[in-house]
Amino acid sequence: MRFVTALSLCCLGGLVPVFASANNQATTSEATPAPSWLDSSRAYMYQQLNDPILGFDRFFANQRSDEYEYTNKNYFRWRNEIDWSERDDWRFRTRLYASVRLPHLSERVRLLTTRDEDIRGEFTEDDPSGKSSSVTRTRLALRWLAAQTERSETTLEGGLEARFPPDPYAIARHRYQLPLTDTQLTRWTQSLFWRLDEKLGTQTRLDWEWQWHPQHLLRLTGTGTYYDEDERFEWASSLGAYTRHGPQEGVGLELGAFGSDEPQWVAEEYYVHVKYRRSFLRPWLFYELQPEYAWVAEDRSAADVVYDGDWRFTLKLEVHLYR
Repeated sequence: MRFVTALSLCCLGGLVPVFASANNQATTSEATPAPSWLDSSRAYMYQQLNDPILGFDRFFANQRSDEYEYTNKNYFRWRNEIDWSERDDWRFRTRLYASVRLPHLSERVRLLTTRDEDIRGEFTEDDPSGKSSSVTRTRLALRWLAAQTERSETTLEGGLEARFPPDPYAIARHRYQLPLTDTQLTRWTQSLFWRLDEKLGTQTRLDWEWQWHPQHLLRLTGTGTYYDEDERFEWASSLGAYTRHGPQEGVGLELGAFGSDEPQWVAEEYYVHVKYRRSFLRPWLFYELQPEYAWVAEDRSAADVVYDGDWRFTLKLEVHLYR
């Protein structure tokens, strides 16, 4: 407990200057020198790179598209999936996500109701593994945009998970983005989460993105999650390439692996998949086809781990509404 608490405080301790800057912005504006041409150039370069990347995430419905919450009053996502695999046969899932701006409150406060992401908030659908180990439950919460600058964002979230008795949880998340060149961007996301049954945990995510062409994006992602209650560590990594074919159509290729430190540091699964995504009939209606092949570890406790192949296929039908 002391280890993860100290680690999280070290990672999140850098947020204090962010809050201080946000709170004292009005009183220090007169003493702050005007931005130089170099500052303006870097800000322009960042904006020109960040906006198209966000467009990719929004089209492919990646978790990062939640950044649009604060530029739209309301956002609603309804996702229906039919999954098939050689191991598990057929499965159907329907998941909802809604982010609503409450009237008469600050634009920084959102009401969330979701059965789409787990408590960690980043890794149910957008996890490089795509295979969150946590059980997805319906949640009702408030999310507050505590601080925001050109490159960083800090959010605080608290709510209840729908079960009996209700399970309270809380999440603090900080995201920082740094442009490397006019086509490359890095992003660091640090989360500290708590839930009644899982206690305290922390998660780190690193992304490197390269958009060498307006229609093409390459993303390398790595994540690590530590659970303090049982001292367990989970990791995942992926490399994805995405291409847009006009405003209605896109193709993605992704390969990756994920695992944990139990019973040993061996990957639980390697996978590769291709996704074809298209809007049809209406600009807010999408379908997605995703064939996948995975190599799944049979017995991770064995001295020589054997991997067995598994063919999979996913069909998605989604509704995305912004208002």
